[in-house]
Amino acid sequence: FSNKYPTNQVLKFNLMDTCGDPDYIGLTGIELFGADGNLVQLTEDSVTGPSLNDLEHCSGDYRTPDKLMTGCNITTDDIQMWLAPFTSGESHVLTVTLPQSTEITAIKIYNYNKTSEDTYRGVKTLKMTLDDKPLCGGQTVHLRRAPGTTHYDFGQVGALYHSPV
Repeated sequence: FSNKYPTNQVLKFNLMDTCGDPDYIGLTGIELFGADGNLVQLTEDSVTGPSLNDLEHCSGDYRTPDKLMTGCNITTDDIQMWLAPFTSGESHVLTVTLPQSTEITAIKIYNYNKTSEDTYRGVKTLKMTLDDKPLCGGQTVHLRRAPGTTHYDFGQVGALYHSPV
């Protein structure tokens, strides 16, 4: 087991549960930090995953995965957020592809923050992998509901590490 932080290219978020909404799951933003403590610069096409546009009678919805990388994270404007259909027990995966192998030391996640009522659409639990290796000891990560306001930075920071072999 190495104490080094993970250095790889494909970070996956397996979103397991919402904060209470039975039909939708969403986030406002994701930030990754490198070994130097600075924000890893990613483009909006670095993230892929489901969206409302996957629904049969929906197209042109702006709440797509690319919104997670815009850097506009302390907001209640849902045009800056990602939202997707949610079905309990099914797989809901967001994938962030780094342009090159990068050492990632921490991640900051901003939960869905449109209004205090809509924050129930936020992610309650998730698991993360980096190049299919479990992060955070393979443990389930628990997120707080967002406040539904922009009065303070509501992002949650977590250190990343590979699971021991």
